[in-house]
Amino acid sequence: PSRERAVLSADMALFLGRANDAITLLEPLSRQGAGDPMASALLARALLVAGRIQDAGVLLQAAQAQYPNDREIVLALGDVARLQGDADAALRWFTQATVAYPQSHEAWFGLGRVQTEKENVGAATGALDQAISLAPQAPGYHGERATLLALTGSTSAARAAFDDALQRQPDD
Repeated sequence: PSRERAVLSADMALFLGRANDAITLLEPLSRQGAGDPMASALLARALLVAGRIQDAGVLLQAAQAQYPNDREIVLALGDVARLQGDADAALRWFTQATVAYPQSHEAWFGLGRVQTEKENVGAATGALDQAISLAPQAPGYHGERATLLALTGSTSAARAAFDDALQRQPDD
């Protein structure tokens, strides 16, 4: 299949929870990080879903050497660092993405998510608000903002925010 068809099919397989199918479709396009950067980033996400965090990190390091400023590679590196428990590296990757791509709601969400996990309320609020302003219908953003409110002890505001998030995305 064409590159576009393979990437779209892999993305759909991943959405359906079939990470191994996505991996099979993407590996030839990625060429261990030396090939298509979108395929490499999506392959890394499929590897993460499959529980292969270390493999995703190795792949992304190779891809980042080839494509140092590719948005999808940088975002995926942030996700891998976050899942490896390296909040400082995750913050660096997501901050790099927000600077290079200030209109990327995914970058702002990643940054907000890490700041929430670090309980940096002000920084998390700013980043999540920016993500929501750029993509108000994106799944999960309102729920993460509600989680942040819960962490601050704002029980009634958090409850209202969770209700709003569930109205926007009932399957969350």
